[in-house]
Amino acid sequence: MKDSISKSSGACTENKKRLPDQRNLASNKKACTSKYECSECWKCFSGKTALEVHRRIHTGEKPFECSVCQQRFTQKTHLDFHMKIHGGETPFQCNICQKQFVHRQYLTIHMRTHSGEKPYECSVCTKCFTRSSHLDAHMRTHSGEKPYECNVCTKRFTQWSNLHSHMRIHSGEKPFQCNICKKQFARKQYLTIHMRIHSGKKPFQCNICKKQFAYRQCLTIHMRSHSGEKPYECNVCTKRFTQRSNLHSHMRSHSGEKPFECSVCKLRFTQRPHLRCHMRTHTGEKPYECSVCMKHFAQRSDRDIHMRIHSGKKPFECSVCTKRFTQSSNLHSHMRIHSGKKPFECSVCTKRFTQRSDRDIHMRIHSGEKRYQCDVCGKRNSHSTNLKTHTRIHARRKSLECLDYSKAFSESGISGSHMAVQSRGKLYKRPLDNDCFELSSHEHHAQRNSRQYEYPICGKLFKINKDLKRHVRIHTDAKPYSCRDCSGRFTRPDQLKRHLLKSHNLGTWFTCNICEKKFSKNCNVLKHLL
Repeated sequence: MKDSISKSSGACTENKKRLPDQRNLASNKKACTSKYECSECWKCFSGKTALEVHRRIHTGEKPFECSVCQQRFTQKTHLDFHMKIHGGETPFQCNICQKQFVHRQYLTIHMRTHSGEKPYECSVCTKCFTRSSHLDAHMRTHSGEKPYECNVCTKRFTQWSNLHSHMRIHSGEKPFQCNICKKQFARKQYLTIHMRIHSGKKPFQCNICKKQFAYRQCLTIHMRSHSGEKPYECNVCTKRFTQRSNLHSHMRSHSGEKPFECSVCKLRFTQRPHLRCHMRTHTGEKPYECSVCMKHFAQRSDRDIHMRIHSGKKPFECSVCTKRFTQSSNLHSHMRIHSGKKPFECSVCTKRFTQRSDRDIHMRIHSGEKRYQCDVCGKRNSHSTNLKTHTRIHARRKSLECLDYSKAFSESGISGSHMAVQSRGKLYKRPLDNDCFELSSHEHHAQRNSRQYEYPICGKLFKINKDLKRHVRIHTDAKPYSCRDCSGRFTRPDQLKRHLLKSHNLGTWFTCNICEKKFSKNCNVLKHLL
C-alpha cells in the first residue's frame, strides 16, 4: 500500500483519483482499499455511513434542523455544535484578546491570527493558509473543480458557502438586516460593508495621498489616479478608462443607447446620475446649500464651484501666463488663446471658433434664429446681451435725451453718436434735471473720444481697459501667446494668428475673388478692393 502512494504527485494509484493535497491523501489511505466509493467524485470511504454523509455534499440534503433558527446541517454533530451558539456557552477564551469561542477547534484556529502560523501549504503555488478548508477550496482553483451545483440554474461553485449564498438569489432570502435603517442583505459581508455608511468608518487608506475609503474596491480604483493605469479600453475608439462602469457608459456614445428615460418629459439619458440631476428641473429640488450665503443648487459640483466665490480659490492655473480660474473648463478654453486652436467649425462658412458657445451663436446668423424675445414688445434677438440692451428702453434707464427729436437712449455711447449726427450747437438736457446745455463740435468730439484709462509710467491714455492691458505688455515685455509649432511668442493673439498663417499655413486665408491675393484678415480684403 505504501508503494501505491506517490508523494510527488499527490495521486492515489489505486483509484486513479488526484486528491487535493498530501493531507487528503494520507487521510484516504485506508479508504482507497474500501468498496464504498462516491459515484460523483470517486472518493473512497471506509464505511457506508461515511459515504452517505459525504453524498449530501452533492445532493444538498440537510436532514438536521435547528429548532431555534431553522438552519439546517448535513451532520448531527454540526447541529450539536451549532446549538451551543443559542445556549450562549463559550467556554474557550483567547488569553491575548479575551475573545471567546464555542469550540476548542475555533480557538485553535483563532490563535493563528496572533502567531501568524499558516500550517497548510499549497503543493502547486506554495501559498499558505490557516485552515485546511481554505486550502481545499484554494486547490480547486488549480484543478478547476466545481463540485457544488445550483439545482435551479445549474451554475457550479468551488465552495459550498458560495452555493448557499447564490441560492438566495432564487429564493429572494435576505437574512442579514441593518439595525439602523432596516435594509436587508443576502450576505453578511454586504451588511458589514453597508454599516460603514452609518459609522463613517473608512479602513482603507491610500499610502500616497492618505485619502481614506470605505471600500477596498474604491481604493483600488483611486490608486489608478496615481499610477495612470486605465485597464478598460473601448474597442471602437481605443479610449481607455479606469473603471469598467465608465467604459459601459462610454459605449453608449457609440451605440446611441439611452436606457434612462424621464417619466415627465420623456427625455432620455445614457447614465442614471444624469437622469437624477435632470429630474430636479421638474421637482425644483435643490438639495445642496452654500454654507455662507444659503444659496441652493441642484448639483453638488455647482455648489462646490460657487463656494470658490466666497473663498476666492482659483485652483486651475494657466502654465503659460499663470492666470488662474475657478473651473477647469474655463482653463481649457483659455489655453486655446495660447495654442491658437479653434476646434469648433461652422458647417456653413467653415469659420472656426475657440468655444462651442461662440460657434452656436454664430450659427444663428445663417439660420436666422432669434430665440430671445422681449416680454414687452415681442421683439426677438439672436443673443441674450442684445435682449438685455433692448429691455433697458422699456425700463426707462436713459442717460441722455435729445430735445429736438425726443429720442431717448439707454447707452451713453449711442446717445453721443446720435447727437453728433444731428446739428452742432443744439440744446440737450439731462433727464435728472431740466438744465439745458450747449455742446460744441469740439465737445462732441471730446465726448466720443474720452480716454479714462491711463498708464502711470508713460502717461498714455486709452479708451478701454483692454487696450491698457495690451499696452502694459510693451513695458513688461510679456508675450503670453506662444506658437505650438516653434519657439515664437507674441504679445497679442492676432499676431499669433498671423504668424500661424504665414509661417505654418495654419488657419484660414481670405482671398480676393478678382486677383486671388491672400490676406490674413477679411477687413484687409475689403480695403484691397477699395
